Amino acid sequence: MTNVLNVDAMDKMLFSEASRSNRLVKDIFWDKFSEKDDGEDIPEVADPSDPFYSLLEDGFGSFYKWAPKVKEKVPAASGLQKKVIEQMMDLNEYERLRHYTRGDEHNSAAALDVVKNVFDSLPEEVKEQQEQLDQTQEKLNDLLDADPIDGNEEALQDQIEGLTEELGKQGQQMDKMLDKHEDQIRQSTRAEMSEAVDQAEAQEQAENALGWGSERGVLPQVAPEDRVKIAEALKQNPNLKRLVDMAGRMIRIAEKKQKQKSQYAREEISGIELGNYLPDVIMDEFLLLMEPDLESLFYKRYFESELHQYELKGKEKLGKGDLVVLVDCSSSMSGLSEMWSKALALAIYSIANKQKRNFMWAMFNTDVRAYGKLNAGEKDLDQVLKMITHGSSGGTSFEAPLKFVQDWHVGSDKLDLEEADIIFITDGQAALSDEFIKDFNERKEFLGFHVYSIVLARGTNNSLDAFSDKVIKVSDLLAEEGKVFDVAFSV
Repeated sequence: MTNVLNVDAMDKMLFSEASRSNRLVKDIFWDKFSEKDDGEDIPEVADPSDPFYSLLEDGFGSFYKWAPKVKEKVPAASGLQKKVIEQMMDLNEYERLRHYTRGDEHNSAAALDVVKNVFDSLPEEVKEQQEQLDQTQEKLNDLLDADPIDGNEEALQDQIEGLTEELGKQGQQMDKMLDKHEDQIRQSTRAEMSEAVDQAEAQEQAENALGWGSERGVLPQVAPEDRVKIAEALKQNPNLKRLVDMAGRMIRIAEKKQKQKSQYAREEISGIELGNYLPDVIMDEFLLLMEPDLESLFYKRYFESELHQYELKGKEKLGKGDLVVLVDCSSSMSGLSEMWSKALALAIYSIANKQKRNFMWAMFNTDVRAYGKLNAGEKDLDQVLKMITHGSSGGTSFEAPLKFVQDWHVGSDKLDLEEADIIFITDGQAALSDEFIKDFNERKEFLGFHVYSIVLARGTNNSLDAFSDKVIKVSDLLAEEGKVFDVAFSV
């Protein structure tokens, strides 16, 4: 097969690079060659002369290019390729997917699963017919490239004409098969495109939730290898998509609460902006009201929010002590409680990034099972994935994580507990000795850190009251999560 799309040299170069370096594309080629099971070694690099390479190259171009266009006339051996690409580009789902893939090399490469899966699901007679077309086309190409021997020109021409005629007949047979199976192919393509849209949406949400969310007007900077890791994690862990959906919602709420918090402390002029909040409008704008000819200009600017006003910024202190999240990962937390807690941890991580604070996390049951620290502004995907994919098992101890935090405070890569905020999430109870509680609370008072405990269970939990500044009790998680956010997102 040859290209059926208007791909140019730049498109070919980008896809060639993707076929060599992007694991998602390499896996597609690996799967395809593995299916042959003919004893041949799987090539390290995809062969551009292979018909499957041309197919994926067109698929990549259809997703990546700003103005992809299918050629009107293509060789008989490329009829199936043209049919599938055309059907794909004709769907509403294609336009939705293009929102994520246009000009984006990673998302375009990830969407190639659509092309591969559609071809894998083709009726066997269509696949067999395509193999015959490819073989006939290959023979014809060999003859066209052959150097004629003296006296052999006529015989060679006869062979070329014979194969050309055979190729035309095989192409006509393929057209009939495609007409016969058109509805099946369209349904398969639509299903694959819908799945690809879901995956692209999940990728974007995950990149934002895992710490790469962009500020307004600023493109997120995500390393290509990290984007691949996120895509692979979403494929391998079906629950991860729901978790990042949940985290994305929490992050939006957190950002809103942080903004409100800053507004209550608006004391410092940081610049000039456009708006129509009269208490902040600069005095020069009000001078327009003193001139009858200019009064209407003032009101016009007011209604269009184009008056010059002071941009005020809260004097809230950033870069306070560390933000710490301690999450119970005992077996009773498995399910919604575990997912919700990890989503909350991601939202708090986003707050730490915004406030330029170090972020520390630990997963505990009877002991601390996993932990990590991200310095202010640091983005380490492996560590964040480790936090949200750690499983639940075992019993519960409160002393283990609290002692761990104190010990870390005096370690080499120490945790800054001075003015720190600790979010402690659990669904259980655990005994604490009076001596431990006394020592912990004395340390807490001396260093000025705070502990906010969230208990996801009915009933009382007096052990949390013993060391917490505030305990938020939640018996119905989704119905009562607002009161958790009021505390956790106001740190």
